[in-house]
Amino acid sequence: MRRGITFDSEWFCGPGCLADATARRLEALRPPSIARVPTMPPVRLGATLLASRSISSDVLAQALASQATTGLRLGAQLVAMGAVEELTITHALARQSGVGFLTKVDVRAVRKTVGGLSRTVVQALGVVPLESDRDGTLRIAVTAPLPRMAIAALQSGTGLRVRPYLVSDAMLRELLDAYGADVTPSPAPGVGRLSAVQAARRIADAAIAGRAATWQHTWGPGFAWIRLDGASGSEDLIVASSRTEHTWQAARTQH
Repeated sequence: MRRGITFDSEWFCGPGCLADATARRLEALRPPSIARVPTMPPVRLGATLLASRSISSDVLAQALASQATTGLRLGAQLVAMGAVEELTITHALARQSGVGFLTKVDVRAVRKTVGGLSRTVVQALGVVPLESDRDGTLRIAVTAPLPRMAIAALQSGTGLRVRPYLVSDAMLRELLDAYGADVTPSPAPGVGRLSAVQAARRIADAAIAGRAATWQHTWGPGFAWIRLDGASGSEDLIVASSRTEHTWQAARTQH
């Protein structure tokens, strides 16, 4: 009788063989090269606010001068000065990005996960799923500048059409803190820091325990998102290369 383990449509002689092969596969992962396509330069926020007569040129000059000492982004600087409301900034940034915007979101609605996306994945991407529609659209909350790589990772990892909505920085922080809190507690900082070999052993353990039958990956901003799929659900690994330690960081979740 042939013994061994079948995982991701391949046969392995045992746990060690599976872990070794998976480690090599992890180490071989490389982020895709992104071609730089020439585009028209974006309209600056200051110009947008001037055009809508939300601020005067004197106020803009004062805000730009203050940025040198505060280090704030222009929108945050104008709000701190009391020159404009945060809603005005969000609206202007949404017009710049060509997306919709939200002024209010019920934080309680995201305390459970949305669209099968774990808390760890959401916090790594820095965007918050709000609703998964029946037509295959995933609505998410983002801040400016539009996180295009995170959006692309969600589309690739879920197969859904992703529709971003701009929210204020403060609202996104609140949503990120609340997302999935009723399902998964926040991971402690630094927990789950794994090398490629250690991450491979986690994958092998999941396969041996019957929790995972296949795995796939997609790239987020600075990390690989590994998803293990099995009969009981899926598990996520967020694996990021470290320039200084030559290790990978991984955090495991289950949902």
